[in-house]
Amino acid sequence: MPQKAITVEEMSIILERIATFVPSLKNTISILLINQSNPVFTRNEFVKILYNMSHKFTEQSEKYTQQKKDLKAARALWNQK
Repeated sequence: MPQKAITVEEMSIILERIATFVPSLKNTISILLINQSNPVFTRNEFVKILYNMSHKFTEQSEKYTQQKKDLKAARALWNQK
């Protein structure tokens, strides 16, 4: 958790890195940064932003559930042979 307020520039870097893992957040991130009127984000705002994005993280991880199962089955078959 950051000890000081986070500047818009710093938050932009953080959110861009998150968007590389969860591409569906790119539009949300753009809107968030455009609508930020203060030059800094407080710790509380930072936590709220991450919390509001958490459903997208879950969606992204669930998106590949079937592929993970298939990969696990393929590895088991490979190891049997």
